Amino acid sequence: MYDRTLREGSCEPISFLLKRDGNPYNLGTMPVRMLRRNCNKIDDEFATTDAEPLLVTTNAVGGIVTFSPTVEIWKWESGKDNIYLVYFEVEVSPEIWYAFSEETNLQIKVIPAFHED
Repeated sequence: MYDRTLREGSCEPISFLLKRDGNPYNLGTMPVRMLRRNCNKIDDEFATTDAEPLLVTTNAVGGIVTFSPTVEIWKWESGKDNIYLVYFEVEVSPEIWYAFSEETNLQIKVIPAFHED
C-alpha cells in the first residue's frame, strides 16, 4: 500500500502532517527538509530554507508543510517500480534533527502520464 499515488509530471501541491509521538509537531520557525529517494537510488533534498523553496511550512503550530513540485520532479520509468521513498527532518538545534515519519518512510507511487496520440 502506498501513502500517495501521483501521475508523472504532477505539479499539484502536496501537504504533509508531521507528527511526533502521534501528535502534530509544532514547527515554529525551524528549518524543515524533505528527503526523497527514487527507484534508481538517487537522493534529492528540498528545504524550507532553499532560495526558491518548493517546500514551505503552511501551518507551523499544526505541523503542516506543503511541497509544490515542478513538472520534472515526479518521473515514471518503464521497467522500474516507480516508488519514491520520502521522509522529513526538522532542525531543532544546529546539532539535532528530528526525523518524520518516526517509524517508516512514506511511499509515493508514480504512474504514467496521460499521452495524447
